[in-house]
Amino acid sequence: MILNFITNQDKYSHGLIYTFCHRKKIGVQARKDIQKRVKSFIEKERFDSEKREEFNIWLKEMGLLIVSNIEIKGSNPRKSINSNYYFDIGKGMFDVITKELRGLNQVEDSSFALGMDIEEIRKEQVIRDEHLKKVSLEVGRDIRFP
Repeated sequence: MILNFITNQDKYSHGLIYTFCHRKKIGVQARKDIQKRVKSFIEKERFDSEKREEFNIWLKEMGLLIVSNIEIKGSNPRKSINSNYYFDIGKGMFDVITKELRGLNQVEDSSFALGMDIEEIRKEQVIRDEHLKKVSLEVGRDIRFP
């Protein structure tokens, strides 16, 4: 009886993990969903303070940085029509010493586009970041940035 319960519990746990892994979107699908949520926020929810706070919390939880480039036509941006929105999404790169935001890390996006193994890239990135952090602390400045 107890053995049967453990076996059933293991199957249940495995099923939950399997379901979670297959529901969590990655790669292109995740990018589309993120862009959809960002666009929805910009078009509908950005003026609502509660929705703005919720959106910021979501970004932090996701570990994302969004860089936007909005083309503005005309001399008065409030009266002109903004025709093009460009978004870059990735992990934020912070200076090891000053903790300031320095840019966008798009290694995973580029690796995916080139057909590389994302898990291997992530492992190499962790090793690389640890090494660069160690060297940066010895030198006294973040050597990743000029």
